[in-house]
Amino acid sequence: MNIIISNKYQQLLSSLDIVSDNVLNGVYSVSEIVSKFGNGQFFNKMIIDVTALKNYENSETLRGLSRNFDASKIILLLDDSRKTNSREFLSNLVNMGIYNFTREVNNIPYLIDHPNSYADVEQYQNFGGININPFNDKSEEAADSYLNGEMAQKVLGIKNLTDGAGATTLAYMLKKCLDKCYKVKCIEVDKTDFDFFRDRENPKEYVSVHANELQTAIGNMQDMNVIIVDLNESGNESLCNDVVYLMETSIVKLNKAIKMNPETFKNLSGKKVVINQSTINAKGISELEKDLGVHIFYNMPSMDDKDANVEELTKFLNGLGFSRLGNSVKSGFPSIF
Repeated sequence: MNIIISNKYQQLLSSLDIVSDNVLNGVYSVSEIVSKFGNGQFFNKMIIDVTALKNYENSETLRGLSRNFDASKIILLLDDSRKTNSREFLSNLVNMGIYNFTREVNNIPYLIDHPNSYADVEQYQNFGGININPFNDKSEEAADSYLNGEMAQKVLGIKNLTDGAGATTLAYMLKKCLDKCYKVKCIEVDKTDFDFFRDRENPKEYVSVHANELQTAIGNMQDMNVIIVDLNESGNESLCNDVVYLMETSIVKLNKAIKMNPETFKNLSGKKVVINQSTINAKGISELEKDLGVHIFYNMPSMDDKDANVEELTKFLNGLGFSRLGNSVKSGFPSIF
């Protein structure tokens, strides 16, 4: 079934030939929408007239949608206001994983059957994946902190969903790739695994801290363009501009993760879940998404950390907004098929 939530554009939406079992007209908060359609209720697409969202000009309202629903199932019909026409607004949508948006009501039937991939909307992601608020009076001041279309500093968190999914090794390989174009440091929380990767020439570029020291450590690295944080078991995701959640797909690892924490794969809607050290094919990914109820952001193949696939890492980093590396791969990130 499709869900239609309309307000200003009620008449236009009702004129479309769309099969819908649920139609709401009016203005609703995200919590009201979640209360009615959340809790795992199945639907094909949720078509939302943006003016039907209470406080839709506040970025947290839209973020609430991406946190509570599968962002790939949301289609936003935007209004003609200055704010929703701003590149910051569209950049935020892309950063939240909401790729299906249009100002033309007649485009909606097409998006239902042909949803956008990242490649279709990457031109809107101008700010390196940083979630700034484009709706306040200080948005111009925030823009001043960007360098060549990217924010002066980005804190990228990496967190294992399954045991030993490879966060430390991936952090090391991403740093080596980013070093070509950015000033980068790595931080690990509550462990000292970086000791095994630490560059002999640059030992100070890998830092180990306790969870309660992370904010201070980040604050002491203002001269860095990128800070990669191996979050381990800490809950400090809020200190990061973007977080990648890693998982391995073996039955043992998945079942162990669920047994230790039944909530492991819940509340991941709109988040960047990555299969790491992967040997899984497209069919397996599709089945995994269905079984776990998550959307896979990227399928990272197994790599030798001494001879990493730089092209694959570059493609992945392009998708996270690191445009200085260049688009060495033109196949359309982040398609997993």
